[in-house]
Amino acid sequence: MGILDRVGTGEYQVPDQIDPARTDLRDEFMADPLGRHSLDLELALGAMRGSQALPRWILIATEPGRQWVLGVAGRRGEPTRVLPGQVFTDLAEAERYVFDLRWQALTSPGGADGAPDA
Repeated sequence: MGILDRVGTGEYQVPDQIDPARTDLRDEFMADPLGRHSLDLELALGAMRGSQALPRWILIATEPGRQWVLGVAGRRGEPTRVLPGQVFTDLAEAERYVFDLRWQALTSPGGADGAPDA
């Protein structure tokens, strides 16, 4: 059972916002996006992935294990859309890209203004 599985038990709390001063969390993720993460980073990732204020950016495998594209998952009953122009051949780089979209949207003044269209 992971940390996020224990959220709601009172043991851990996903933050409502990401503190822009916590660049250590961004640095940790960028250094090893596919590795194990600290408790604080796991909770920040939970906030990023669960944010209702952001598009639900996802990676879609177009060639399993070899190529991914950026998409936006639809809300219940809506289709998933592929966003043009983003093709990745390295999963770690793709994960870094999506993380950075979310980080910028949640920590920068103006939020997701510079992000790909949702």
